[in-house]
Amino acid sequence: MKLGPWEGLSEDLVAEKFPDECKIWNSKPSQLELEGRETLKELQLRALKAVKKFSNSSENLKILAVSHVAIIRVLITHFNNMSIDDYRVIDIPNGAVFLLNNKTQKKKISRIF
Repeated sequence: MKLGPWEGLSEDLVAEKFPDECKIWNSKPSQLELEGRETLKELQLRALKAVKKFSNSSENLKILAVSHVAIIRVLITHFNNMSIDDYRVIDIPNGAVFLLNNKTQKKKISRIF
């Protein structure tokens, strides 16, 4: 995720330097727009483009994709029909494994480990 002016800053420093923006991020993350910072919707569209590319090129293959928490969260909100504003409440422990069920008409992501 492109963080723009937040790049390289700790959460505490971001909260100190950008208090109003942090309030938005913590309550309605889809509404946060900062110059140079990717919105959640932009991130989600970028992630979906990659998923579509892999899905189209590997009809019966199993694919392992490794990613950061931001990508996993926006994909979960999309495929599980959740609001993108639920992004911050989705628990993604380190090393968690998720499965995108691509065999049915309605795709869904579920945690398997």
